Amino acid sequence: PQALERLSSQADEALARQDVAGAGNILRAIVTARPADQDAQALLGASLLLTDPDSAAPILGDAASLGSLLAADLRRTVELAPAGDELAVLAPAGQVFLQHQQWALAALTFEQITSLDPLNPEAHAYLGVALLRSGRDGRAALEQAVDLAPESALTQSALGLYWQEAGEPARARIYLQRAVDLEPDNAAFAASLAAACAASGDVQAALASFRQAAQIEPTTAIFWRMLADFSVSRRVEVAETGLPAARNAVALQPGSALALDVLGYGHLLQGNQALAERLLTRAVILDPEAASARLHYGLLLRDLEREAEAAVQLQAASRLGGDTPTGELARRALLPIGP
Repeated sequence: PQALERLSSQADEALARQDVAGAGNILRAIVTARPADQDAQALLGASLLLTDPDSAAPILGDAASLGSLLAADLRRTVELAPAGDELAVLAPAGQVFLQHQQWALAALTFEQITSLDPLNPEAHAYLGVALLRSGRDGRAALEQAVDLAPESALTQSALGLYWQEAGEPARARIYLQRAVDLEPDNAAFAASLAAACAASGDVQAALASFRQAAQIEPTTAIFWRMLADFSVSRRVEVAETGLPAARNAVALQPGSALALDVLGYGHLLQGNQALAERLLTRAVILDPEAASARLHYGLLLRDLEREAEAAVQLQAASRLGGDTPTGELARRALLPIGP
């Protein structure tokens, strides 16, 4: 088992350095030793899809029969593509790799697509995203996508997200605002713009864009939760915006610990401790691993002078939160209480 684990790591490393053939050889060895390994079967089929599509189909079929969702999705792309049409296989396969967060394979796929169809702006955009997610610099591909299609919301938003992740939210806002202007009914673009506004310190612009995203898709809980979380965490318009948004999120997703946590913390900030305790208790029960819910519940218990109970929750928040701001806040909150 230890040797097979090392081989799996070597296969991942080979894919990361774009050595598809080398990865395929390693994955064949794993599959030979462990035929029921659905992940290795799926990755072997995926690798062959880029180098020898005809031989990929049966291997993907075997992996799909073992339960691999990645293999099942890839097999459908092969079955639906016209015979001999390489782009018809690669384009949907690249989308499958993106959906399954197989970033190295996605980058390899979109590199092949851009070599076959160099004027395809979407392929350049997806290549840039895949490169970025696989730890490489996708800026050139993303800029090429914008040059090819400046009126595409997809290319503009992809370059905006690059600058956002590069720690330059002001530059990100330029491209994300263009994406929103081009597709004003796209809630995801509005939410991305809101995050860039927040990172650049423009609280009111962020609030407006988060609100726009929620209004575009009023039946989607995540956008209400994002609006609520921003309002409550920044303590901006908590009563007017944060609490109503959090109530909407809970109504749409009553079993969501994240939504209950935001609603509970909002009520805590408003001084409604009894309701906050009911909501935060429920959030912790639903997801005991949620560091944020543990933190907020611990803060509530500390305010209620139930210090022993508060310490338990804050210690859990510190452990679960690790080096994140949530973990750090939990450790600070523990100082007045003691170990």
